[in-house]
Amino acid sequence: MAITPVHAKHRPIFIKELLHETEELAEVVILDYTLTFDTLFHAEPLQVHRRIKSIRYTYIHQPDSILSYTAPKTCKYGWQFYGHQDSTSTKNQHHQGFWPSVNDTVLVFFDQEGVISLMGRKTKQNNFQLWSPYQNLSGITIFFGIAPFQQDNSAQINDRFLQILQNRAEKEGYEFASVFYLNIAIEELEKLILVHRKP
Repeated sequence: MAITPVHAKHRPIFIKELLHETEELAEVVILDYTLTFDTLFHAEPLQVHRRIKSIRYTYIHQPDSILSYTAPKTCKYGWQFYGHQDSTSTKNQHHQGFWPSVNDTVLVFFDQEGVISLMGRKTKQNNFQLWSPYQNLSGITIFFGIAPFQQDNSAQINDRFLQILQNRAEKEGYEFASVFYLNIAIEELEKLILVHRKP
């Protein structure tokens, strides 16, 4: 039985609220993962292996630092903490619910409880493309955004559903809705990093 966007359980991300809850925003290099041996559900993204238990990473601006991040089995958003992207895969795009490959450089949003809420990667268009690393199973991640954030048009979603999302965004006091990803120019994001980066 097909699950349509109307009936699926989606995860809305309201960018103003998320920024308000962001304690730290920094670029990091993923050093390695500690994985469990849990079996994933059949609905998990392709090229994802086992469940992540913890991550070791280092800050770009402090390369001598090596830190560890351990997430709860179910994070506070209610979505499972799943596997990382397989660097040997020929599939370049995951829509949601994936973690970067080892040695990847990514932008990370940490909230006030130290939980990773968003990640970002640089694009050829001189933007950062932001996504949620938490898998949503049958639903999708929906961003409600404002300038200087930009809508991402890479998702193939039907026009009727996009109009429903746009109406919801306006009702919530936002300028637009974006599915799977949210974009922001690098220079604009650098301003945010200065505000949210820990000393």
